[in-house]
Amino acid sequence: MKRLESSHDVRDEDKINIWRVVDHLLAEGVSKARAVKYIYHLIVLARVTDKPFENMVRRDVERLVSWINTSDYSENTSVTTRLFFQ
Repeated sequence: MKRLESSHDVRDEDKINIWRVVDHLLAEGVSKARAVKYIYHLIVLARVTDKPFENMVRRDVERLVSWINTSDYSENTSVTTRLFFQ
């Protein structure tokens, strides 16, 4: 979780939104380890997007999912990340 705070290439508004997601996940009973996994995925996604998460529209998310699908990430990582956006 310290990695998120020290990420200078992640927009401040994205950091705030990532923390909101983490708080929600933990409140829903998701394990801390799973929440940390989501933080790492969201940091990567925040770095590759050209606008803050909060300003993304459907087309932006589709482009991001397309990027995920064509990346070198494992199938498990790709599925986890796509599910997150659903």
